Parts: sequence; C-alpha cells; structure tokens
Amino acid sequence: ASLNTARVKARDAQRISDIRQVQLALEFFFDDQPTGRYPLLAASGALTAALLPATYIAIIPSEPVAGRQVYQYRSVAPNTSYCYGVDLEGLAVPDNDFAACNPTGADANVLGGTVDYAVRL
Repeated sequence: ASLNTARVKARDAQRISDIRQVQLALEFFFDDQPTGRYPLLAASGALTAALLPATYIAIIPSEPVAGRQVYQYRSVAPNTSYCYGVDLEGLAVPDNDFAACNPTGADANVLGGTVDYAVRL
C-alpha cells in the first residue's frame, strides 16, 4: 500500500512540474508576441504543439496514466490570460489557485473539468 502511495505522489509531483514548465513556456510565448497574447483555445482542451511551438517547450507534457483526464488549457479572447491545469491522483495542493479555473470559479478561462492543480494569469 505504501508503495502505491509513493507512486501516486511521484506522478502528482511530475504533473505539477509539468504544469510549471508549461507556465514558463507560455510566458516566453507571450513575451515574443508583438500584441502580448497567449495561445488562443476558446474551449478547454489539450495544449498542442500547434498552439505552443517547440521554440518554447520541446515536448508538451502528457498525462502519465492512460485513460485519465489530460492536462487542460484555455485562453479566451482577447487571450491576455489563461488557465492550465490537471487533475491530481492524490490530495489537492494547498495555496494553489485551481479553484478559479473550475466551472464554479470566477476566472473567464474556466476549464471543462475539475482540476486539483492549475496555474493562471
């Protein structure tokens, strides 16, 4: 049982690391845009290389467990902000602003499913 708990924690740590790497890539993308915009994805879904080219991140992270909800991204026009999140297997991370990205949150960039960890701007 403790080995399974350790595996869940390791996968969740990887998910959080992935989110932070993409957050950094999104900021580089934003800085390079003459109009100061994030990639536009009007409905929440997977962030793809077409939206965030390899110039900013070599490989877009994928969910480590098959069949689970993918990482979700959304940025609605005028795409000056975004939300990027994932559903964790373990406990939600305290002091994270994921609640604003959920359907009941106040952010305009609401993600389609519930997430336990998200970053937004």
